[in-house]
Amino acid sequence: MLIDSHAHLDFPGITERLPEVLERAHKAGVEKILTIGCVGEDLSLISDIVKLTETYDGIYAALGVHPHEAQHFNEATGLELQQAMSHPRVIGSVSYTHLPLPTSDLV
Repeated sequence: MLIDSHAHLDFPGITERLPEVLERAHKAGVEKILTIGCVGEDLSLISDIVKLTETYDGIYAALGVHPHEAQHFNEATGLELQQAMSHPRVIGSVSYTHLPLPTSDLV
């Protein structure tokens, strides 16, 4: 069994042809895909990613705030992420980068 452990199924150019992309992956032997949701200012990404896991078999999600988006993290973001992580196909994700970052007091 092959698992794609780092996909971005929500990226422009992918979403418009997602059924085709998933079919090609399946034909290549990929049975499960972990799509990464990097949350920034737009919290609708969270529900969009969760919907992907509910729409397609074998799709799972890792959601978190990318270090480059840390300045957008706030209490509402944390609550939205926490709620999404109660879904059986969603986990939390923590990223690391060695580059200087903007910061938030909440991160």
